[in-house]
Amino acid sequence: MKYFNWLIFVFLGIIISSVNACQEHTTRKITFEDIKDSSNRAIPTKIEENIIFYNTENQVISTEKFNQLLAEGLYLSEQKLNVDGSEEVHLISIKEYAQKLERQSIPDFEIVDLMGNIYTKENLLGKITVLSFWFTSSHLCTKDIQDLSPIAQKYTNNKNFLWLAPALDKSADLSRFLRGKNWKFSFAANQEHLSSQLGILTFPTHLIINKKGKIHKAVTRHPNSHEIIDKAIQQLL
Repeated sequence: MKYFNWLIFVFLGIIISSVNACQEHTTRKITFEDIKDSSNRAIPTKIEENIIFYNTENQVISTEKFNQLLAEGLYLSEQKLNVDGSEEVHLISIKEYAQKLERQSIPDFEIVDLMGNIYTKENLLGKITVLSFWFTSSHLCTKDIQDLSPIAQKYTNNKNFLWLAPALDKSADLSRFLRGKNWKFSFAANQEHLSSQLGILTFPTHLIINKKGKIHKAVTRHPNSHEIIDKAIQQLL
């Protein structure tokens, strides 16, 4: 399942309708799979749990209100698993999401691109690095990567710059998709673990990292994302 965060309310509507039609329970029970932000492709639990929804002020709200706010396109959903096994889903604004990413450092990692090149946090120190997290079955992702390719090409010969495009897809699927495309990135497959480590909630999400391995800028769902990314790169070079 590879959908985007802003489509989650559609799933909820279908699920709620089905539950109401087939059951008469006063307390609705749905699974984590039903409400999870499937854009992060987390492994769903099979155990039904009561799910509590919160707004950005950490106040409990109804499922319907959660759906309404999420449908505005200004928010993402962030899941929290409690020690008792219960689930919470919190709204987080796009702006807050980006700021949260920018407050952290890149964790230790090893990325092997499709050409066999190995990249780690250590060997990228001293370079400006862009990490663009995406997956191939998303039209929004593929269009974004395609549109960003000319910007990446501008910096191709700069030895102090690297643009990595970690995809969630398997190597064979990613290689097949990229045939005939001359996109100017270093592509890597099977990067769901790293995206989870970083707390990526939606795709595409772009991280511009400075020479010290700190996230300088996080960009997602910005109407001028290409200009913002290019400007951030120039600020650091």
